Amino acid sequence: MTNDILNVHHRHILFTIPEELRPFFFYDRNLLSKLASTVNKTMRYQFHNFHKKNNRKHKVSKSSPNYFTNSDIVHYGLITVIHTFGRDLKWNPHIHTLVSLGGFTKNFTFKKLDYFHVPSIAGQ
Repeated sequence: MTNDILNVHHRHILFTIPEELRPFFFYDRNLLSKLASTVNKTMRYQFHNFHKKNNRKHKVSKSSPNYFTNSDIVHYGLITVIHTFGRDLKWNPHIHTLVSLGGFTKNFTFKKLDYFHVPSIAGQ
């Protein structure tokens, strides 16, 4: 797998669910795939929508190479791993992700991403 990972900076992001919802995932394991799909959609939003917004706290200048325009079709690196237990071996479904800090446009130009807007990832 090492040869398949882009030679760019990556970020490890952990997605968890509230303890009160964990029993639903225990009795319906199909929800785990929906959880993984939701993580993918969340990261896609980060790359395709976040930098287009002008009302964000951390604005990115339109002249910046980090600014994604509407015409950009960005391909990014994302590896997701579903874990169903925590360190204490109790039921704790969560997803570890390794995501590239940037992506490729339709012209295969790499655009660097300096940060992720944590509140939008966390759903705050």
